[in-house]
Amino acid sequence: MTRFSKILLAALLVCAAMPAMKAAGGFDQLPAPDRTAMPVYPADLAAKHIEGIVVLRVSIDGSGNVTGVQAVKSTDSRFEQSAIDCVSKKWHFKPAMKAGEGVPCTVTIPIRFSR
Repeated sequence: MTRFSKILLAALLVCAAMPAMKAAGGFDQLPAPDRTAMPVYPADLAAKHIEGIVVLRVSIDGSGNVTGVQAVKSTDSRFEQSAIDCVSKKWHFKPAMKAGEGVPCTVTIPIRFSR
């Protein structure tokens, strides 16, 4: 499995799991990423073969646009900005749906940096 596949799989699993906890609030359809990209691996960390994970809290509007991204946990803070920039600028989601309408939601996504 490629590094991109691992990142995408982790994101899909968490996107599906986290809103499910809020499903009691009534989502008919959970959000799902429909456009993703890999973050830039910080050169200094890559050169030293340092790996890590950043957990992001991502706010999504009723159209599936990313409206906010916050790092909530990371193994090394030097990975955070790259992950935040990538998700905030390059990701898009199929929105969560309720009664046939897109609704805002928040998901938690882990981003893994590995060589």
